[in-house]
Amino acid sequence: MEVVAVHLRETVDELEENSKFNHSSMREALHSLLNQTNRATEIIQKDGPEMISALTDRYVTETVEIVDDYVDRVINAIQNEVGYCAPLSTSYNATVVAICDEVVDPLNGFWASIGWC
Repeated sequence: MEVVAVHLRETVDELEENSKFNHSSMREALHSLLNQTNRATEIIQKDGPEMISALTDRYVTETVEIVDDYVDRVINAIQNEVGYCAPLSTSYNATVVAICDEVVDPLNGFWASIGWC
């Protein structure tokens, strides 16, 4: 029982120390908190609309800048980093021409000449 009482007393002392919030007493800490709350309320009532307007403008500006940076990045990537298509197109066209001109056309000519005879 005595061990429990000692532990309880230590816990109470620790709670009292932690509840001072870097002040000499809990009463002083509460007064400081109330003063800060009152000052915050006054600032919000006095400057709140202007602060919200400024924060909104800053948020919108930063968001637009982020979107603009992304669009610039995409445009740059499309113009400079996406593979150039001409070599691929040239290879495809050469393959089609080679197959049509060198294989299919002679066969068509052969079948046409057999049918005309």
